Amino acid sequence: MPWVESQYNLLWGDISADYPYVKQQFQATIDLTFFALIATMEFALLSDLIRTLWGARYSVFNVLTRAILRKKEYNAAGPQIYLISGVCFSYLLYKVGCYPIGIAMAASLVACFSDAIAALIGRKYGKHKVSVLGGDTKSVEGFIAGAGSAYLIALIFVGPLHAIFAALIFFLLDYFPIRIADNLTNPILISLGLWLFSIIIPIPIGW
Repeated sequence: MPWVESQYNLLWGDISADYPYVKQQFQATIDLTFFALIATMEFALLSDLIRTLWGARYSVFNVLTRAILRKKEYNAAGPQIYLISGVCFSYLLYKVGCYPIGIAMAASLVACFSDAIAALIGRKYGKHKVSVLGGDTKSVEGFIAGAGSAYLIALIFVGPLHAIFAALIFFLLDYFPIRIADNLTNPILISLGLWLFSIIIPIPIGW
């Protein structure tokens, strides 16, 4: 397909050139994963552009957007756009050699799941309310669920000590929200925080 070929050439160079990888080369996994992330972001951007210009009923994510979009997001970019952008940036820093893959994986998965877990637990079981910056009200139960899940997710990829720091960063970002969408800042700031932590305290990342 000409469109697919043009997109590949734009991102990776001439498709007619010799395939640059050998069998079982990990670099192929790195590059193809980044290609998949960029392709996912392009698809999500196109769908969200259709939704904001012509309405949610024209979006391929129509059923999903009704469930996840807040009222203020109906005429703006959805949270999935910020999340995919943040994950792409985090993975790009790994790809250029800033830090190991464990940091990128931990930051991305914490951003994907811990925020959602904190919101779900907070809404369903949150009885002890806490006011945070910006006027929002959250719950102690949501904070515990979010930070706890962040630790368990990060534990798999970066080991116990770095996982504590990842959970701490997530908690601080949740408790002291900034004006930029947390779906964008979480993967970026968690990965950068873990990177700086690994430089200051040079303990091996992982198990």
